[in-house]
Amino acid sequence: MSATSSDKSNRRRWDNIYTGDEPKYTLLGCSIPEADMAEVEKPIEGGDDGDTTPPTAGSKSPANSSCFRALVQKIEVDLLAQKAYFFTFGYAFGCIGPFLDGYFKQRGMTDDRIRTITGIRPFICFFSIPLVNLVADRFQKRKVVLLTALMALILCMSITGIVPPPEEKSCAEILQHIGNNTNVSQVSHLVGGGGGGGGRKRSLPRMRTKRQSDDFLPIEDNNDSDISVLVDDLEGDVLHDRSWLYTESSLDTTFLVFMVLCIIGEMLTAPTGSLADTATFYSLGDKRLELYGQQRACAGFAHILSVFPAIAILKLSQVLLERCGVTFLFHHYKILFFIFDGWMLLAFLVVYFKFEYGDDNMSSTFNPKGLLRMLKSPHYLSILGVTLYFGMCHGLIRGFLFGYIRELGGDETLLGLATFLLYGSEVIVFCISHWLIRALGFVWVVYFGLICYIIRFLMYALITNPWGILPAEVLQGLSYAAVWASLTTYLAKAVTSDNYATVLGVLHAVYWGLGNGLGNFVGGAMIDVLGMQRTYWVFCIASVFVLIIFGTLQKIFPSGPGEKIDDYSELEETKLIADKQGAMYTSPPEKSMDDTMTSYNDGSKAVDSIEQGLDATDRSATSQDGALDDENRPSDEQIEKQGESDDNKIEKE
Repeated sequence: MSATSSDKSNRRRWDNIYTGDEPKYTLLGCSIPEADMAEVEKPIEGGDDGDTTPPTAGSKSPANSSCFRALVQKIEVDLLAQKAYFFTFGYAFGCIGPFLDGYFKQRGMTDDRIRTITGIRPFICFFSIPLVNLVADRFQKRKVVLLTALMALILCMSITGIVPPPEEKSCAEILQHIGNNTNVSQVSHLVGGGGGGGGRKRSLPRMRTKRQSDDFLPIEDNNDSDISVLVDDLEGDVLHDRSWLYTESSLDTTFLVFMVLCIIGEMLTAPTGSLADTATFYSLGDKRLELYGQQRACAGFAHILSVFPAIAILKLSQVLLERCGVTFLFHHYKILFFIFDGWMLLAFLVVYFKFEYGDDNMSSTFNPKGLLRMLKSPHYLSILGVTLYFGMCHGLIRGFLFGYIRELGGDETLLGLATFLLYGSEVIVFCISHWLIRALGFVWVVYFGLICYIIRFLMYALITNPWGILPAEVLQGLSYAAVWASLTTYLAKAVTSDNYATVLGVLHAVYWGLGNGLGNFVGGAMIDVLGMQRTYWVFCIASVFVLIIFGTLQKIFPSGPGEKIDDYSELEETKLIADKQGAMYTSPPEKSMDDTMTSYNDGSKAVDSIEQGLDATDRSATSQDGALDDENRPSDEQIEKQGESDDNKIEKE
């Protein structure tokens, strides 16, 4: 049996079991296929024969005697491909994503240029994701598009990792720069012992340094003395700008290369997230869409596992390089890029061999006009509007929170702990998101997400101790993971599987594209004008207003536009079908290939029957004409008498 037929049989088996709100069999809180229950439903040792009651937690049953056996029974085999993809994809980005800024700085990029490179990416996503996904749905080439995007991602990241450093300035220019910037603010950034006392001492005339508090202060001296000059780009405030080490022309060229790679790469690779979600929902089927969060949790779990080994690799691979009497601490970021390529190649193989989209469906229900009509309704516009706001909040926190922690005096230990709590809460809430959705409903999960953002922004605005950040990070799970699982599942339920890529592409574009982009852009502008605390106060108040407005719109427009439209001319042979959560657009009922062939055979039989009827009618008409001719034709006696009469007339004449 092929992989495709096996996956389809698994889906049919799940559809037969999962017929209600809860699965037919559960173990450790997870649904189990009926065929696998034969191993679990064994008689308890010492019990009566024929007792097939599932063993309890305290019974001595083979199914409960081994934790590994229970865990194996717990896993949905038909969803292992999705879990594997999210894990490999999350691990790949976890080992390079947090360190891209450090890599760009080591290549001489200033903070403004780094913000330009990273800030333009969300806006490219906003335009590219819906367009690419629309084409993938229209031509039913979702798997091909995802494979192409993954290969382009591997290629672009590989080129980014091997971009040569810019051309260095002469020693005279470097020393002149250091000599002209010997004030407190500059020296605190350029000179220091960060990175561990491996710095080599070099002679600089008429200057020495003395450690006072956490700053390096320049002190004039007529005697020559040694100074330890060690520049470390991993320590946050030790190096803000290394562009002075390189020539302007080479920096412009390097920046242009990074920008081209960013624009082209983002255009080609942006749909990877939405198309992976599309395959996940297709494999889950209509009955299990709420279980999306359990698959998505694997990405967050992999991210946690990848960050700390990546930090260790950077620490172990650091080297001291001397430039004109100045010792610089460099890190081998290429190792992280190689690790990224390896894990992303595994994700590519998972998609190639295991992902299914139903691209071979001969009767597609893809309906872009119906989707547009649905998304333009007030109900779904309010959903997209609150998605935009969630994306802005997410972009603001991810872009500036760590800088705020450093501003309050937090160290690297606190940053690492905050990162662990942030991703850990995401994983936990993703795993239980289906329970939250079933218990509260989709819209109420969104309400609680807004309330969590109100609390988080209030805490950010009030705290003065950097350790007060940690309780706020625990709420990341509810404000992001639960809301994202709810929004994606809600829109997936509103359409057929042939429209998943398009509608999820719109959702990804609004959240990760326009929302994150505006969060970084608007948030950064507000921080420059108002400061961190006042900016968080503004977003706290804005979250209250968004909660009130969104709740009011849900009361006025609780569902999509109308429950049923029978006028096919209005929607160009499409109709609107209602479900539990609102409206759902589909095309006329689809038929399988077998049904189509059956209809064709029935039509052929009908045509043959009609032809036989026509032949019978012709034969009947012919026989009737012959009968009429026989009735009108004279008999032989009449002919003889007529002949004799004619002969007599002739004789008389």
